[in-house]
Amino acid sequence: MLFEYRIDAVLGFGGFGITYLAHDTLLDEVVAIKEFFPSFTAVRTADQSARARSTREAAAFKQGVDSFLNEARIIARFRHPNIMQVRRFFEAHGTGYMVLEFVHGRSLEAALVNAPLPEPEVRQILEGIVDGLSVLHDQAILHRDLKPRNVILRPDGNPVLIDFGAARDFGFRHSATVTQIVSPNYSSPEQYGVGSQQGPWSDFYALGAVLYRAVTGSIPVDALRRLRSDPLEAASHASAGRYDPVLLKLIDTLMAIDPEGRPGSVDAIREVLGSSFDPADRIAPTERPGRHVRIASSGTSASSSTMPVRSRRVWAIAFGVSVLAVAGGAGLWLVPRGSGPEKTVEAPDALPPTEHRQTAAPTAAPAEEPRDRLASAQPSRPADPRPGTTFKDCPTCPPVVVIPAGSFRMGSVDGRPDERPVHDVTFAAPFAIGQREVTEAEWAVCVSAGFCNPRKARATRGEDPATNLSWLDVQTYLTWLSGATGRRYRLPSEAEWEYAARGGTSAAYWWGGAGGSDHANCADCSNKPNDAVTRAGSYPSNPFGLYDTAGNAAEWVQDCWTPDYGSAPSDGSAKEIFGCSQRVLRGGSFVNDARYLRSASRYHYEAATPYYAHGFRVATDVRPR
Repeated sequence: MLFEYRIDAVLGFGGFGITYLAHDTLLDEVVAIKEFFPSFTAVRTADQSARARSTREAAAFKQGVDSFLNEARIIARFRHPNIMQVRRFFEAHGTGYMVLEFVHGRSLEAALVNAPLPEPEVRQILEGIVDGLSVLHDQAILHRDLKPRNVILRPDGNPVLIDFGAARDFGFRHSATVTQIVSPNYSSPEQYGVGSQQGPWSDFYALGAVLYRAVTGSIPVDALRRLRSDPLEAASHASAGRYDPVLLKLIDTLMAIDPEGRPGSVDAIREVLGSSFDPADRIAPTERPGRHVRIASSGTSASSSTMPVRSRRVWAIAFGVSVLAVAGGAGLWLVPRGSGPEKTVEAPDALPPTEHRQTAAPTAAPAEEPRDRLASAQPSRPADPRPGTTFKDCPTCPPVVVIPAGSFRMGSVDGRPDERPVHDVTFAAPFAIGQREVTEAEWAVCVSAGFCNPRKARATRGEDPATNLSWLDVQTYLTWLSGATGRRYRLPSEAEWEYAARGGTSAAYWWGGAGGSDHANCADCSNKPNDAVTRAGSYPSNPFGLYDTAGNAAEWVQDCWTPDYGSAPSDGSAKEIFGCSQRVLRGGSFVNDARYLRSASRYHYEAATPYYAHGFRVATDVRPR
């Protein structure tokens, strides 16, 4: 617990912080909490507090905490639907925290998998981002890291700006020079230190780059490559005939290499918007408080043709609060997240799938419509399924098997130290776990829905286990599946996994005391299929009816890694540790020797890092908790 907040999971982490999924026990709602924890200068103490690595770094760390809280104080003033809300901030455990609005939706990065987008969607995204930037710029705050990963689309398509970037200035705030914060392909030349100082025109370049990708389907050429001989094909040419030409011209103007050629204020952008869009074609605007807050113009008013730059001001840099994206740009759905595709994580049962909309106006209750359509076609879950029952919540959902309530001895006296002490675990109620590992075909459904991101995998068949997944990748899938079905899906706890994998047995493997080539796909199994996964369910099932609990793909579980079972829960719940970055995998894989396939064997890996042999199976409760 962190005051009244129960920490439920790590959503993302990076160089400057960690983002947690949490529950406000007083207001009974889901929130996200961002912790200031610069990995290059901070360490955990025995009581899980944060402190500087050395006395030499203590002053810089304290300065970072102060800046974090001061910048949170600035952002907390904003109450606008297009800006992530800071609900509370405080200092505790030696560092700073922000309590953030938990935005329901998907990242613009995920939506752009389907780019080019229809013009009504592009307009809605453009207008919403401009509204958010207007409020920020009016307070002399720059975003400086505007890119698809840092925009969340609510279920109605309205964009929300997240991750304001200045946390990456930590350790350099004493300098009079504004530090370089760069996102390749989206940052302006001046953010690389080329030419003019940074200002609102820098955010406008990034906005243009985002829109360029939305209308062309191509990631824009990086600004540095454009400085000598510009290879970027103008949007006016690349997407001619498919969009309003004035909109395409605006995108090209926003992406001008010379800041003097870009709009100087949001007023200038709005003037173009007002002249280019036929009111009959516009999406009906939602009520947005502060929609008309603008920066007071200085000098000549901007026109849609020339749009001169405003006189330069002093701009504060707001701290970045990345909730649905990986904190600090490291690879999160918190999210994820090395750098990699955006991973967005939400509370279970909260998020229906957002479909790629082809019409201009959102339908009534857009958040519920996809779920209702799915519900009409999905199989009916048994009201109180008996142990051994197999069921699916939708035609493309992974099948699950009901595991009976009961007790077992977890761990092994003959294994490694991390498998001890052997201890009793009791499950008071049955639960359901994946009959097999989630397959490539099942993962592809999430990709098609715009939530999960495509990634490289060795598997080539739809019935192979989905692999090359990080723990955070898996959270994205589980969030989407929970919303799509209206049921809470999650990873099994480590205890649930071992109980189910043993299938009521107590030997090293569910089939006996020695590894067997007839039961699993592993590195030293005689029938190993050429260093690759096999089709899920190719080997015999265990006594509980589960396939591939040994070998094939190693499986993520929910728990944080611990070096032993000294503090393991006895009720079968997952072990969560505040600030943990290492998560547990069970079952071994096709690259492991048979000893790693034992029911008690466990190892760990960075939650944000995918690996080509790592996959997962789902779990769900069969009775309300």
